[in-house]
Amino acid sequence: MSFAENNPSGILVPPDMAQVIDDRAFSEKENLAMGVYCCLVKARRQGQWWVLKCLKEEYVGQAFYEGLLQKEYDVLTRLSHPCVVKAVGLEQVAGLGECLVMEYVQGLTLDAFVGSRAERRRLAEQMVETVAWVHAHQVVHRDLKPQNILVTDNGHNLKIIDFGLADADNYAVLKQAAGTLAYVSPEQQQGGNPDVRNDIYSLGVILRELRLGVMYAPVVRRCTAKLARRYNGVQELREALARVDRRRRWLTLAGGIMLGIIAVVGVLTATGLMDIRHTDLEPVSAVVPVAEPATMADTVQPRPAEAPHSVPEAPASTEAVPAANFYAEEKERGCRRIDKLMEEMNYAAFLDTLRRETAQPLSLRRKWDLTQQSTHFYLQGMKEVQAMQKGWDGKLTEQESMALYIALGDYINNQYTNVLTEILKEIED
Repeated sequence: MSFAENNPSGILVPPDMAQVIDDRAFSEKENLAMGVYCCLVKARRQGQWWVLKCLKEEYVGQAFYEGLLQKEYDVLTRLSHPCVVKAVGLEQVAGLGECLVMEYVQGLTLDAFVGSRAERRRLAEQMVETVAWVHAHQVVHRDLKPQNILVTDNGHNLKIIDFGLADADNYAVLKQAAGTLAYVSPEQQQGGNPDVRNDIYSLGVILRELRLGVMYAPVVRRCTAKLARRYNGVQELREALARVDRRRRWLTLAGGIMLGIIAVVGVLTATGLMDIRHTDLEPVSAVVPVAEPATMADTVQPRPAEAPHSVPEAPASTEAVPAANFYAEEKERGCRRIDKLMEEMNYAAFLDTLRRETAQPLSLRRKWDLTQQSTHFYLQGMKEVQAMQKGWDGKLTEQESMALYIALGDYINNQYTNVLTEILKEIED
């Protein structure tokens, strides 16, 4: 028989090269990880990297573990999603035995990924949406944890892997309790039927570890609550996260508007276009009681309206004072007056209360109250500066007076109203 007859495809391949170009063979095998009963091997075929999941030698031939591989392959064939690892076959591989062949994903596990809070929020959204899609295909993962969630190097997108413990109602085998202790729900530990709420519990633990911010804490608590109080489905969880995102964006916008108001008021008063010396500003308590009185043990008393702030003035000098010296002395005296005012207004206690309260979820009304109170400190401080302006007449030029006014306004902003920035940071975080 001729060589051509041995190659009906018509491709002329010498017999000694046939093994080399076998496009079904895997090469360049490299161990990636070792599990309880299986191994993950990185291998190359047809110019592409793949992951081979095979049984350890001691488990080869055992029906239970071979059934796990088969079940994982069956589950993954149901799922075709950009954020779910893709399986292409269950094959016999030389030296490894039967292997589940999956796409190779270059990236880090979620717990090893270091990104900004905004990136973590985006990944959390991807994760919840993907799990919702998996549940819509009647599959429960049962082992959701950061180590089974990859973040790709290219684009920082999410990919859920390891469906070895996944289950669905139509499976009658391998229904034992399964999962990783730190992330598995209490009822799943007791061998309950597969339920999407098992995965919701795991999602809650992962969301907590992502440190998305205090505004997300109620969502996390609901995810990890007892089964009866937990979200009934991932769609409810998605809607809860969307509500938090809307509130966070609204509060950030509201805080930005308030900062803009403060800046405008400062400019108008500095240029004389607005005079707040005689405006009727009601004194505002530095702390507005919240619904839980027990959390307000350290309340802050308001500055009495009938006790105007005053600091003994320095005796009038009979000698002429150079303008430069007067400017420096007035700036130093103004800073002392502002410090004294803030002390009388119990600003330090307000700041302590603020930091304590923003460490836990706050209502929209409470956050707005705190923002208003921060603005109140600024306005009262500027009233104090305007009261000082009377002593500058005839001793400073108009330009020098304006420069001193702005300098003291900056002092108030830098020393005290930066607390507003802290509020906005807590809201954003």
